[in-house]
Amino acid sequence: MDLPTSPATQDGAASDTNTIQPEPIDPAQWGRPMTLDDFAPPPVAPVVVGRPLSLNDFAPSPQQTVGRPLTLDDFAPHHLPPISPPIATIPPTATENIPPFDNSSLIVDETPVPPDTRSNVFGEDVVLSNLNTEFVGNQETQLDAAESSTASFIASSTNRCVDSAVVMHHRSVRALANRTVAATRPDMIKNAKRLAMSQRLGAGKPFIHTTMQDISELGTGIHLYFMFTKYMGVCFCVMSVLALPALVMNASGHGFEIDMVDPLKFSTLSIANLGVNSTMNATTDWCIDNPFTDDPNYISYITTSFDVLFSLAFVGFIMIFKMKIQTAVAQQAENVTPAKYAVFVRGLPRSATEADIVAHFNALYDPLKDYMELPLYFGCWGKRKPPIERRHLTTGGHLSKPVTNLDHVGGNDLYKAMDDLTAEAAELQDILDTYKGQQVAEKVTPRIEKKLKKVQLHLEKKTNRLKALKKDDGGVYLTQCDSAFVVFNCVESQRRCVRDYRTSHKWYARYFQPKALRFQGIHRLQIQPAPEPSDIIWENLEVSTQERRYRRAFTNFIAFLLLLLSCAIISVAQSAQQTFSKQGIPNFCAEAIPAVFLGDYDNISHYEWVLGWDPYPTEQLCPNIEAFHVTFMNSPRVTQAIPPGSNLTQCMDPCVSLDPSIDHECNTLPCFRPDLVNKYTRPCATYAASDILQCYCGPKLTNAIKLYGIFEGPRKMYQNQVPCQEYLTSYVRKNGAIVVAAGIVIIVNLCLQTIIRAFGEFERHTSESERASALVFKLFFAQLLNTGVIVLLVNANWTDVPLPLSLEKIFHGEFDDFVQKWYVAVGVGIATTMLVNSVAPQIAPTMMTFVIGPISRWFGQRSAITQKQLDEVYAGPPFDISLRYPLVLNTVFVTMMYCGGIPILLPIAAASCLITYSCDKVTLMRLYSIRTAYDEVRPPPMFLPSPPN
Repeated sequence: MDLPTSPATQDGAASDTNTIQPEPIDPAQWGRPMTLDDFAPPPVAPVVVGRPLSLNDFAPSPQQTVGRPLTLDDFAPHHLPPISPPIATIPPTATENIPPFDNSSLIVDETPVPPDTRSNVFGEDVVLSNLNTEFVGNQETQLDAAESSTASFIASSTNRCVDSAVVMHHRSVRALANRTVAATRPDMIKNAKRLAMSQRLGAGKPFIHTTMQDISELGTGIHLYFMFTKYMGVCFCVMSVLALPALVMNASGHGFEIDMVDPLKFSTLSIANLGVNSTMNATTDWCIDNPFTDDPNYISYITTSFDVLFSLAFVGFIMIFKMKIQTAVAQQAENVTPAKYAVFVRGLPRSATEADIVAHFNALYDPLKDYMELPLYFGCWGKRKPPIERRHLTTGGHLSKPVTNLDHVGGNDLYKAMDDLTAEAAELQDILDTYKGQQVAEKVTPRIEKKLKKVQLHLEKKTNRLKALKKDDGGVYLTQCDSAFVVFNCVESQRRCVRDYRTSHKWYARYFQPKALRFQGIHRLQIQPAPEPSDIIWENLEVSTQERRYRRAFTNFIAFLLLLLSCAIISVAQSAQQTFSKQGIPNFCAEAIPAVFLGDYDNISHYEWVLGWDPYPTEQLCPNIEAFHVTFMNSPRVTQAIPPGSNLTQCMDPCVSLDPSIDHECNTLPCFRPDLVNKYTRPCATYAASDILQCYCGPKLTNAIKLYGIFEGPRKMYQNQVPCQEYLTSYVRKNGAIVVAAGIVIIVNLCLQTIIRAFGEFERHTSESERASALVFKLFFAQLLNTGVIVLLVNANWTDVPLPLSLEKIFHGEFDDFVQKWYVAVGVGIATTMLVNSVAPQIAPTMMTFVIGPISRWFGQRSAITQKQLDEVYAGPPFDISLRYPLVLNTVFVTMMYCGGIPILLPIAAASCLITYSCDKVTLMRLYSIRTAYDEVRPPPMFLPSPPN
């Protein structure tokens, strides 16, 4: 294919009188890839000396482009000689004795290139391709893709996939003097690896040397995601340091008893652990253990002050990150890409023609005419007036004619089926060409030919159906207009258009759209900046706004039902966890049981209450052989008489049995002395006589874990302490319920992620960025609800709120406020879930990168035959930002909801963000490929109604 050249190049004239021509490039450098420096003007040129470079320095000269469409050569470095050697033409007779080889592994331009012609060839092949397969890699390839700005693309209701646009793809190939050279198997694998690496982050750089600048080349959306994740991790690190005094004071408190503390000690790091528990009959002297102060008032001042400080740090981060976003978006705006010249237009009438559309925008935004902008007061109206003076980047030219030969009928299913069948037929033909002339051809070729004929038969049927549809009713359908991509000849025209139609995406503002902006003075247009060609989902452009609205309403309704279902599942799990971890009597071992033996609460602290077990009691002590002899070692006695009461039992028998027929019910001291209920605020409660084993086994378990570890300690204790076997079983169930409840939250989130992602395809978004934005919003909302909101609602006390009977079985919590027991029953579960969430989502990508990926590539390269198949084996899956963003957002929101009372969430969130950042960076460098240039689109206003156009 002959690449188009500019008139200045064809005439052999200098591209610019101010450009200083450098020395010719050394022939040894022929065939090397171009770099960004090749596109910069010479540093000695007087037009750039002493000032920063701008986008205008890279634009073509206006004198060369007036009155004609821009071409790729207009962006090529004309001040440099060609850096690629000419490719010799192979005579037809020279190919008669060429042995068969794999055509897909090598593409050579067969068109002769004169030595004195400046073609934009980088020592690499140039092929025709669809716009939706645009190569997004570095800034040089983005400049190449600017040739797509030579046409305005009319997206009719039947033609959605551009198949006549020229897009440059690059593959590293050797300069060949003779096209008869066949690539060997190692060369094919090496080429596949090289191509796959070029499509990944850093293009083979080490992890440390891959910077945020490299990430910014992947598109604004991915750049902002990595910025947010990294800076959020740093922000949480700073907040963790500021919260360190609060963590130290919480850990040094005495608010919880031993039997209330969870295995990970999360409850002792919460604000509920401040102060002392009620068993100590404590005064302010108990605050001496605090490393900062012994005054309880100062403790509250310090905790509150540092809480305010790390909250202000978070607000400061938000302000700084906002400025970072603006800077990043501004830097990306300086890059030359096709989207910088284009807008996407909706609201056109069906009868609109190409000439009408071009005339409308050419009359408004011709850069050679005086420009009058619309102020749009309150976003609605205003007379045209001269604009504020702005710098124009380029000038000249009329709009190009749009590409219209893009038609397909019969809907997306038929078109996609034909596309898939065509690709499969081409792949089978490549395999046949590869096997020709080889020894195994006789065995393999018949099977492949049979399969090829079957595919061609299916393709022929689809083609006949397409022809019938076009003949029956597709003729008129093909000429109808639905929307358009209008591409201007200069960036300033596109900016003017976007500014004038800046409120056209709001349905109420379109009702007041000025007449001058309406198409033919009647039709209200909806215009937005066009996404990058690789970001467009072409087959979805034909879906009308109304149909897309109905689809999203349906998916939102189904998502709402799924959220209700997930709420029910998680609520049941949380309720089951609360059943295992529910504590009957506060301070049962440290206060309630000693008070029964002593007869009062005042003298409890004067004794050491240690229970002992006699494994070989006499028959006089324990007549029942199945009972355990457990009693206090200090042999306490009742110092104050306990008045007898009807139906009340004072349990002081040292023989305890777990047999339900022998075990009996006991009462606490306030049941015998009602005056203690008001004096000490102790409740009258009942308990089983065997519950005293909890008081014996609890300290034993703590000591066993300290000596032998969290796993070996309980196992040894189960073997040696027979009375504690039932207690250990309940202990495992209680803590297992906490882990299971946290695991159910993660599993439900994964299920919702899969289902909602499938809904994203059903909603028919027009761009990958828009689809990702909608998925991020829904997934984040679902994960936030499941992780941080449902547990709060399930454990809240709703007795004063009228609820349906079906909800009363779920929402039957006991907490009216964030009391001490709430941090044990609910706070520990939230902290555990966040800890698991920081690691669990990274397991699958890590396994894919270092275990599953290499194994699948090893098997894949053995079965791959053509270069295309090898390329697909090493390419890796695309990076889906919509699955990663909700994880970070969920971490941020849940942490900020509960970190005031549970400051340990701050270091957990810092670790989670930094682990996510590192994991995503590694997988982008080693596993995923970037096939979509995401932009900085925000989540759509899903709940705002909008009338039809």
